[in-house]
Amino acid sequence: MIPPKSTDEPSWLTRARREIGVLEYPGKRNNVRVLQYHQATRLRATSDETAWCAAFVCWALEEEGVVSTRSAAARSYRTYGRPSELVPGAIVYFLPTDPDAASPGHVAFVDRVDETLGIVWVVGGNQGNKVSSAARRIADVAACRWPTF
Repeated sequence: MIPPKSTDEPSWLTRARREIGVLEYPGKRNNVRVLQYHQATRLRATSDETAWCAAFVCWALEEEGVVSTRSAAARSYRTYGRPSELVPGAIVYFLPTDPDAASPGHVAFVDRVDETLGIVWVVGGNQGNKVSSAARRIADVAACRWPTF
């Protein structure tokens, strides 16, 4: 288990961080944990190779009693909740990096920000086919949102 960075961080970020290392299995086998993430969406995908970044965000929020979009689409978080600064636990949506790709973008939680380098570290699912902490350019953030209660 990975400990939280601070007691002030939102519970959904702590939960998400504890999942770091969960990965999808290649081939016909499915990681049951990734399938659990999918169950937090209306799609309820049955393959761990179905895009699951939004499912992971939905799962982490719902596990903490916060209503998510319940959508498997990353772009569903573009207008979710209310606007937010790049603070730990905020939900960030990134447009697809390849304009010719079929990808609907990516969604994850802000972990930390290095404004000097122009980097936001995010904890998210389906980052390299696993839950991980990854660096993204702040300039690529299309939306930053916070749940409403």
